[in-house]
Amino acid sequence: MKYYKNLLCLAFAILTLISCNTSDDESNGPLRVEITNFQPSYSQMVLDWRLSKPENIIIQGISVMRQTSEDFSYPETIDNIPSNSETYTDLDVPYYPEVSYFLSIDYRDDNQPELGMQTLESELKTFTRNIVLIKTVPYQVKQDPLNPDDFHLIDRMDQNLLKKYNAIQNSIVAEKSFDNAFSYYNRFFIRNSLLFFVNSYGHIDQLNTADYETQANYQLNVRNRVNAFSVNADRLYYIDGEVINFMTLSTGISTRLGWGFNPEEMIALNDTDILCIYDGFNSTGATIYEFTPQNCPGTSFCDPVNLAYTDGALDGNDVDANILAINSSQTQLVTGRDGNIFRMSDLSKLASLSTIAGEPYFQFAYDSQNNIYATVQGKKLIHKFKANTFELLETIETKLYPLYPLITSNGLYVIGGYSPVSYWGPYENFSFNVECAIEIF
Repeated sequence: MKYYKNLLCLAFAILTLISCNTSDDESNGPLRVEITNFQPSYSQMVLDWRLSKPENIIIQGISVMRQTSEDFSYPETIDNIPSNSETYTDLDVPYYPEVSYFLSIDYRDDNQPELGMQTLESELKTFTRNIVLIKTVPYQVKQDPLNPDDFHLIDRMDQNLLKKYNAIQNSIVAEKSFDNAFSYYNRFFIRNSLLFFVNSYGHIDQLNTADYETQANYQLNVRNRVNAFSVNADRLYYIDGEVINFMTLSTGISTRLGWGFNPEEMIALNDTDILCIYDGFNSTGATIYEFTPQNCPGTSFCDPVNLAYTDGALDGNDVDANILAINSSQTQLVTGRDGNIFRMSDLSKLASLSTIAGEPYFQFAYDSQNNIYATVQGKKLIHKFKANTFELLETIETKLYPLYPLITSNGLYVIGGYSPVSYWGPYENFSFNVECAIEIF
């Protein structure tokens, strides 16, 4: 019995010694903060910590600080929390390649009141992820017809650099620069595995879509400048000033037709049909023409068949070459900031998405079921509309201001801006100096 009493006294003495040592450490040691847990994710960041301090240190407040990898970014206070807090959750993690957090603790020392308020900062914790950045809003984004996880885009702030983004790898996998880059303001065209890009001087780059290696170069006969072009079978039709001409690809010979024709955009639908977009301040429209060697044989006579055209009462926002998407079966298109939907067979208007949901849009994309994804201008929202009935099915929240929706095998991605953009119609310059990134949900 005496043995157990001695053992109990010894244990009590050890515990008392440990308690006294811990208390001495806290009363004599400096203020310390230790980050014990850092768990970042797409939607939130959890930060836990432990504070130790002597009795003479009075904590006045704790600030949670955050800094991103954005150029000229400075630490910002995202929240001020009570002095006894030991955890914090950020529910709005910015969408940058690097996001860093630290604690800023304001305190005073009762033993040294002359020092006033002092600050202790914790260690920096950084969340790093693979985010593809784009210098500015792309002028054009086009899904590859053979490899739907590849997207081709033009980065105008990067000297009109042609870039290919692969959604599976989440990276830019090919790039192509051009001489006289400023002259490439036409949209490129993809046919199967070939990409055609024509500058205003009539120089044609024919590239493969795999790695942008040059397959051929041509020179059009140009008297003014090339404003639009379309590749149909063995012909490349182009607008020189306000006159339509064509070049035979197999021979490289240009044929001047001398026929007045001035659409703002030409989109090849197949080997013969061309969708022509007409943009104006007060009126817009679209027409589908059929061009063949028979009705346009290569002389001053050229009489393409008018297959369909829009109502002449359309206003300046109804049809817009800058905002236009066609479904894969080419039965329907959606265009303009109002999201006007047209039946391709006769170009009759079916609906307006803006009337349905009350928002202006920047771009659209169809999925394989013909549902429409529409990026809302100035808001971090994407609307999903049901095929054919155009019912608003879903509102998707984003981290960035969404611009170009990308339908991939992994689901919806989006090219978004770090700042909002505003665009009213084709009479405006379609150029926006806003840094972008590809957001993956």
